[in-house]
Amino acid sequence: GIYNEIYDLLYINGETFRPEPEEPAEPNKSPETEVPTEYDGTILDVNKATAEDFDRLPGVDIELGRRIVALREEIGGFSNILELLYVEGMSDELYISIDEYLMC
Repeated sequence: GIYNEIYDLLYINGETFRPEPEEPAEPNKSPETEVPTEYDGTILDVNKATAEDFDRLPGVDIELGRRIVALREEIGGFSNILELLYVEGMSDELYISIDEYLMC
């Protein structure tokens, strides 16, 4: 499955991953976990994006988008995208998964 395809790309501090055994594919069987729609790759300027723009990023919901915008307003704008790590609810793993879609 997808897990086995991305196995070599995964790293979480303190975790060990092992490939899952391959199971024969059954037609018309829905996967146990829904695969999110692929993000279209649009690069967001973190100092101009709206909460709704952030909501379209994989793993980011509207509440986290609002917290990002609120922190940006509080500090007068981001000078580095790493400052997103100060947003409540932004994990290192989530940041790493979306940083390629962000610019400052």
